[in-house]
Amino acid sequence: MKSTYILAIMSPDGRSVRQISVGRWCLKLLYIFLFTVVVSALGGISYGLFSKASHQAIEQKNANLKEEVQVLQAKLDSEERTMDEIKRMADKVRSGLGIDSETEGMIGQGGSGFGANSLEDSESSEAIVDTHSTTHLAVYASEKPDSLSTRVAKAQAAIVPVYEYVVNEEKRLSETPSILPIIVPENGEEKVYWYSSEYGPRTNPITRRREFHTGLDIVTKKNTPIIAAAHGIISQCGYDRLMGNMIRIKHPSAKMETVYGHMSKFADDMSLGRKVERGEVIGYVGTSGRSTGYHLHYGVWETEKDYVIWNPKEGRWTNPVNSIFGHWPNQ
Repeated sequence: MKSTYILAIMSPDGRSVRQISVGRWCLKLLYIFLFTVVVSALGGISYGLFSKASHQAIEQKNANLKEEVQVLQAKLDSEERTMDEIKRMADKVRSGLGIDSETEGMIGQGGSGFGANSLEDSESSEAIVDTHSTTHLAVYASEKPDSLSTRVAKAQAAIVPVYEYVVNEEKRLSETPSILPIIVPENGEEKVYWYSSEYGPRTNPITRRREFHTGLDIVTKKNTPIIAAAHGIISQCGYDRLMGNMIRIKHPSAKMETVYGHMSKFADDMSLGRKVERGEVIGYVGTSGRSTGYHLHYGVWETEKDYVIWNPKEGRWTNPVNSIFGHWPNQ
């Protein structure tokens, strides 16, 4: 006789009881089912934990990759800014040298622009770039293609010396006296200004003694505007017993200084240390100080040393006529 088990099911009030006979094989199937359910549940839990761990690992890896991308993007942005700066310097060089922006040559139009081909296409580059720059260009042209940052660094090293030379030369020219230091009246008169006493030996009109005149006397109408002959900084502004109302402007890059004397008055806001630009009105023609009539005394001082402050022992007066271009007195 096969083994059987009686399963009794009783109602809550105990009035009815139901009995069910269960064979041993049914219990085995039940055990197997329950075991399968438990194993499946444990497997599901394990898989869930594994999936979560894998997902977290992927997220961490993605975060690391995102951080690397941000670092690379920042580096790329930096390189692009450097390339923009190089292009700006190249445009400055073009402007300073009078090179058309569409012209191909030593300075490329964006991109690398500094490879071996650009050197072969522009033989004149050797005449423009100094020895330091040429060395960098030669090294760059002889090497194999490098990383972007290395190419940028070499391009920058090649252009910076030329750029600095152009900027310094432009500054020197802007601070070199080159214009007539008055605004010439345009009223149709035959004589609007003339040189009453030029640079060099003369008989002083007041003392009647023979002496050396260190400047140029420009006769014109009273209160004719006096203008700065070049960019500079006012190093003296006030009254002098000989020059009257006088302004002295230093031009450091040109190692020069200009003097404007006998003014009737100064222009507004003229003061010691103020920067002025070429053509800016600094005062008005007068006859202050030791003078015989309305005129501007214009002097030009040169020094070979780096300009700090005017020193009569470190330089010399030069003929102002040589620093006036494009205007001659109407005589």
